Amino acid sequence: MPEAIRVGLYGQRASKPELGKFAVEIAHALESDPSFAPTLLDTVPASQLDTVVYASRSDAKLREAIALCDEQSIPLLVVSTGLADRAADIPHTSSIQFVPNTSRDVVDYMQLVKTFAQQHPGWVASM
Repeated sequence: MPEAIRVGLYGQRASKPELGKFAVEIAHALESDPSFAPTLLDTVPASQLDTVVYASRSDAKLREAIALCDEQSIPLLVVSTGLADRAADIPHTSSIQFVPNTSRDVVDYMQLVKTFAQQHPGWVASM
């Protein structure tokens, strides 16, 4: 069986210590698919990952997410609308892909993650 894709997820609400609605849906989709091994980075320290998904409307942990991706040389997927300008202000060496939340079905989103992985041959992951 292929190794699971290790996905780190940021999605905590800015004002509460809980995941936002979209982040909850992404977390459930990741947890229910054996080809993914999710880590909720708002509460758990990061180990070696294959990618990070940023699903918070707040930019409170965006700098932390970018630094983590730079440190591990992994791509960052930003799925919240309106963070492209903020991310552009943060120096980075990692690849940042913006997939704004425009009411996409989570299943379609997961296909985007798989496609993104296939298009980045330097990404070490098995699918």
